[in-house]
Amino acid sequence: MDIFCLGVVRPTLSRASQVLEVTNQTVVGTREHTGHLSVTDLSIPDRIQLLGDPFFGLDVLVDTNIWLDILLVREPLAAVSAKALSLLDAREHGIFVGATTVTTLFYLHEKAKDRTTARSTLRSLLDRTRVAPVDGDVLRHAWSLDFDDYEVAVLHGAAEATNLDAILTRDARGFSAASLRIYAPDELVAALR
Repeated sequence: MDIFCLGVVRPTLSRASQVLEVTNQTVVGTREHTGHLSVTDLSIPDRIQLLGDPFFGLDVLVDTNIWLDILLVREPLAAVSAKALSLLDAREHGIFVGATTVTTLFYLHEKAKDRTTARSTLRSLLDRTRVAPVDGDVLRHAWSLDFDDYEVAVLHGAAEATNLDAILTRDARGFSAASLRIYAPDELVAALR
């Protein structure tokens, strides 16, 4: 549940509860009760003006290639991909995995390791992330997007449908038609430092 407020706000240490510390202002209520926008609904320039942090409340879909770098320890890519996720996690941003990515990761991780390891790893991943759902609407909408790769279009569509802010990927060219902000791992690491 989001808490909405007007005035100056500072993020607390607990993004998981999505609570904002209010300074010199009162809490207005929740979106369900007030219809007000939450801080995460603001554009990045508005977040900078309001909070002084363009990445406050950033919700990011992590592309399949980033997860594969980490799970399959594809060096030198794994190190910077892991660093980007670590910084997102440390700043308590929303980290999302596409529903279709989970099955791909399980299949490839099982091939590289074994079923028990793959299950354990994916359970851990699902415990630490949120899933961007893929349903019939997302799949149909993906056909209308101007992407060369249908899988990329589906991930972008899932991120849009979930109201995410950005996608973390090594495939910037594949996401060139994206309406969301696209970050390469090294760009995100530099931005979050």
